[in-house]
Amino acid sequence: MQLLNFIIPQSCNLSIFQSCNLIFFQSYNLSSINNTLLLRQTRTQINRLINVVFFTFLFSLFSFSYGQVKIKEKVEIKPGSGFLVIKNLSKNSTATIEVIANWTRKCGPEPVTAKVDLWKEGSNDVLATSSSTGTPVTVSVTVSEEGNYLANIDFTNPLGHYNCADITWQFLVDGKQEGENETCNSCGSSSISRYVKFSECGEDAPECDGEQEIPQLEPVVYELENECTEAEKDGDRVWGISEIYPMDNNSFYDNQEINICINNGIWQFKLGDENKLIPKYRTGICIENMRRDLDHLIFDISSVDDIEENEICKALHDFKIFKNPLYYGNYYGQIDYIIVEAVAKHEIVHTEDYKNILQEAFNLYKNMYLDLSLSCENGDDYQDALTEFTNLDLKIKNNIRKNFKRLFMKYKERIRIVVDNYRYSYEENTQADLFVQETIDTYIQRLENRAIQLNLNCN
Repeated sequence: MQLLNFIIPQSCNLSIFQSCNLIFFQSYNLSSINNTLLLRQTRTQINRLINVVFFTFLFSLFSFSYGQVKIKEKVEIKPGSGFLVIKNLSKNSTATIEVIANWTRKCGPEPVTAKVDLWKEGSNDVLATSSSTGTPVTVSVTVSEEGNYLANIDFTNPLGHYNCADITWQFLVDGKQEGENETCNSCGSSSISRYVKFSECGEDAPECDGEQEIPQLEPVVYELENECTEAEKDGDRVWGISEIYPMDNNSFYDNQEINICINNGIWQFKLGDENKLIPKYRTGICIENMRRDLDHLIFDISSVDDIEENEICKALHDFKIFKNPLYYGNYYGQIDYIIVEAVAKHEIVHTEDYKNILQEAFNLYKNMYLDLSLSCENGDDYQDALTEFTNLDLKIKNNIRKNFKRLFMKYKERIRIVVDNYRYSYEENTQADLFVQETIDTYIQRLENRAIQLNLNCN
């Protein structure tokens, strides 16, 4: 058993010895050792000489086997299993591959050197190698060809004894870890592999048909649907609604898909098919609310002629109250007649305000769209470029959205006018707009002409 103790490390008992996967057992089995030990029982000089020669040869064989790193024989490549494709590194460029092996010795008493080699599948040339008696061991190489790149770790020691270790692998491409860490417990050797693919920038993207352009601002107006039924202001039912959509990211804009293309190595984008930024607002009048609150709705100028003679003065009185901005919002119980066209135009003034303020907010940030320039040097994968543009587009839209709210508040303060020491509110000022006032004046003039024809005194 002295020979057996010489080959097996002192710290490995029989059970450990069985788990160490000795290369020795790949070529020899225990029965051959037992047969060798039986030879020692023959005490002739010839047998002794044969034993010496045989054991010297056997020891030399073991020492050679343990002292060599047989990397290629120890790696089983299984394409499609465990390999990561590094997509779309530009053609004619390079990638730096770095492999790190952290390891902790698990068996064997002697100091151990861990050696890591890195090579490309199909080539016998080792691209990089590194060794260390500590941890970790790192190998690094710059490559310009796509293919499967593999690294292997093996262990040697001065006496050629077998050693095993717990190993944790990391695989990095251009400083970025690719794939999960891989581990191997109580291994005598271990390997890791990744497939690095080089491809042309934007190979999955369409060609652009022109230069990058700033999107057009095109607000869209949505007609009211069910908003009127529950809309109230200060406890009273509203007769008309105009408002920008809720100020959150999801509903402020129409969803415009971002389309990207490639133009001479530069990524470009379009918002939708027509390259339009589309904020949303809604507007309309609440006919049912007006019907509940008022006795008479005058829809158009010709309807003035249908007002009964004994109601002309009352209608004229109501039209003039409706014209006065100071009464805006305080009509309940004051009037019975309402000019529906003027209510609609009041809301149109609001929508024009929104449109102008949106344009002002857009002008502050529209040039940022020209800065959404992404070259192949900074990103050549279609999906990565699309993600980058999506994030930048969202940032610009958020800036516009937030500044619309800020500018609108400033606008409402700026346009307030003073009449007889009274400062109009935004709503009162909207009612005072010429677009609304001239419409009401047309109805008043038509009704006054009827009163004159009928010799009515409505003062």
